[in-house]
Amino acid sequence: MVVHDAVILPGHRMGIDLELIEHTAAFRRSFRIRKGARDKEASGPWKPIQLEEVRGVWRHCRELLIANEVDNSQYEYLRPRNLDRITELHESEGCFPEDKVFTLRVLGQQLDPNRGAVHTWLEETLPAPLSILQENPGKTSLEPFIGLAVSLAVNMGEALQRMERDYHTRLKGNSQAERRLLQQWFWHPLSEEFNRYLMALAKGIKEDPRGIAPLTASWANEVDRIAHEAHLRWVDNIPRRPADDLFSLAKCSIQFKRRTRDIRHDFNSSIETDHILLKQKNFQRISTPASIEVLQNRKIFIDGLYQLGIELDSGEPTRASRARRVLSRIRRSTNDPRYLPDLVELVLPHSPVPDEKEVWYFVAVLFSLNPRPALSGKRRPLGIAMRDSGTGSSVEARLRQLLTSDWNVLQYRLRQVVPMLQQQGVALDYGQLLDDLVELHQAPHGSARAHRVHLRWTEHFLSGWEDHHSTISAP
Repeated sequence: MVVHDAVILPGHRMGIDLELIEHTAAFRRSFRIRKGARDKEASGPWKPIQLEEVRGVWRHCRELLIANEVDNSQYEYLRPRNLDRITELHESEGCFPEDKVFTLRVLGQQLDPNRGAVHTWLEETLPAPLSILQENPGKTSLEPFIGLAVSLAVNMGEALQRMERDYHTRLKGNSQAERRLLQQWFWHPLSEEFNRYLMALAKGIKEDPRGIAPLTASWANEVDRIAHEAHLRWVDNIPRRPADDLFSLAKCSIQFKRRTRDIRHDFNSSIETDHILLKQKNFQRISTPASIEVLQNRKIFIDGLYQLGIELDSGEPTRASRARRVLSRIRRSTNDPRYLPDLVELVLPHSPVPDEKEVWYFVAVLFSLNPRPALSGKRRPLGIAMRDSGTGSSVEARLRQLLTSDWNVLQYRLRQVVPMLQQQGVALDYGQLLDDLVELHQAPHGSARAHRVHLRWTEHFLSGWEDHHSTISAP
């Protein structure tokens, strides 16, 4: 673009609408539908697309890339007219290869509060594949899918923002969040992911237009993953506070997970078709990585404990007597060294790694205090088990004690809690408990890793529902 002349005119507003003469900007306007009317009507003027500091310009990809509808009175967005010229040249003269990708460089600035000086310069880029620029919104379903993809990210971002605001309100009575890091952790990674999604769409609409929905579903999985990773990162960076504050955090976290679950359900309902089955992946349980062999050994060990419970309740004298004898010796091993060989004999054949060996011994002792089989078909994680064991403040007080205990005190208090669950007929998920206790044993007291375990216990206790698929069915 070349500037030939410049002139200063009186007044502070242009006498012509900006969208008619500005060919390098994108615009949008809002509409409303009157009762009984067949068509919608514009409820406001055209407004240019503007950059924001945190949320990427890709949110406006429809306004920037998609061609306008034929009926000028009904379209809601207006892409830069220079892009229309590009598609016209290609259609008439074949100027570009079909896989050509342009780059839109979007510039913006923010003034200081007094509007006397430029406060911030902003610059972002967005890929503009020729195949998408050529798409006609009236003939393909590309535009609705892009709209759904953007709406999903916006809704997830609002859920994160609401969670942070609610947490600060609970603590201080002030909805103003202390930092904006949570929004940055969510929005910044999405820019690169959306660019990949956009390039995949550009390739997909040429090869197989039916692949748009699966590509959009894959994008939704990435949004889901990034949102929950941002949530966990935010939880890790919150200052370690007393158990009362942890309960407030758990309540906000539970509400966030419920909102995101509903958001994803609505999204899936919008794009499901007869030939597509969308499966919502679960990203909520993210823990310290462990090798496949270690996880398999843990499971075999826990299955062996469950088998003792089955034999104890089998009604066969020989099997029940053997199980009763083994469990009795394990219980006594905590106070009488003569029975330690029985505990070691139960654990060592399953090859626990050295850092976990103490935790395995402790879980075996806890199982001997509550070997009840899961009559209902499922075993409950610790938080849900405590919730189901009774009502009143006493159970909650016990949980608060667990949340504030270091490793040595935690062992003592769990030895009190587990028999209580046995008395109330609640079967405990020892596989999940082993995973949690390994984390608490290895992580420093008050660390982010320990905080995640405590938060999960609190969420389970308050909500009564699980956010993972690790519950082990009764064998």
